[in-house]
Amino acid sequence: MSTVDNVLDRARDAANAGRWVEARRLFRQAAVETTPLLRDRARATDARRWCSIAAMRLGDWRAASADALASLRGAKRLADIGREAKSLNVAGAVEFERGNWGLALELFAKARLLAHSGGDRVLVARIDNNEGALWAARGVPARARRLFASALAGFRANREEACAARVMNNLALAMMEEGASMDAREWFDEATKASRRAGDADLLLTVLINTARAATDRGDLGRARVCAAEARVLAEGMEGEPVLADLACALAAIARVERRWAQAEDWIRIALEAAEGGRNPLAAADARELRARARIDRGRLEEAAGEIEKARTAYRALGADGALARVERLASEIAREGP
Repeated sequence: MSTVDNVLDRARDAANAGRWVEARRLFRQAAVETTPLLRDRARATDARRWCSIAAMRLGDWRAASADALASLRGAKRLADIGREAKSLNVAGAVEFERGNWGLALELFAKARLLAHSGGDRVLVARIDNNEGALWAARGVPARARRLFASALAGFRANREEACAARVMNNLALAMMEEGASMDAREWFDEATKASRRAGDADLLLTVLINTARAATDRGDLGRARVCAAEARVLAEGMEGEPVLADLACALAAIARVERRWAQAEDWIRIALEAAEGGRNPLAAADARELRARARIDRGRLEEAAGEIEKARTAYRALGADGALARVERLASEIAREGP
């Protein structure tokens, strides 16, 4: 094994463990320690794409976008449509996470065309999963479910267990939004088991956070506490503000239902700090909505109205129509209860 191959293996191990600062440093090292040989130029292109993924996990959108574009340029120089499709997919994921959803859809469409032409079924499944998550966030569940079904079939056919777990997690979230809480719980359970089998701690953290939040929403506080506690332990060894913002929102939601107002406010503040600067715009909007609901619970309707307006502005900017409709209903409820 070459020195660069060894660096790449260490980088992947760090990524799976959620040590994204270390992973980015190692992927960047692999990207620059290359030679004119075709194999090494291809490897450098892959490493640059992984630099983008690491930067995305850290909420460093400028670097994530720059590395995705560098990877895309490298793939085009190689005339490698498979690598070009992978780079476009990652670039789309970056734009989705940073809130540029229209551009994300354009990039996913370009990636899908190339992936289909190259016959890469696993990559098509990755693109389907990413785009499905976007449509779910936009409040178009039927379209999201179709994409998730396609992604899951592709991953299962190729025995990609960790990737299948990501789809199960997203499918469960979509079902929660539609009110199918028991079906969602089954998919979360499957996603958790698959994440553990795959040994992907970063993925497991995401699934646990979402499971805790879903359990809170359906009133299963015992399960919510257990999942949140494990998520907090996992998060201690991980890096990346975006996922920590999601964890803080989940903990705030639990505290709010338990009427632990001070703790709920502390977690909301932590979520907003972790999400600030555009690192996780959806979590920032979620935190505002949680604060509004906590204010309503305590009868502080005027303060709640201010937070609802902030959440409404954020959801509208993202194009998150389902969440926007939800806070619009909340605003109407306040209007009816007000003086």
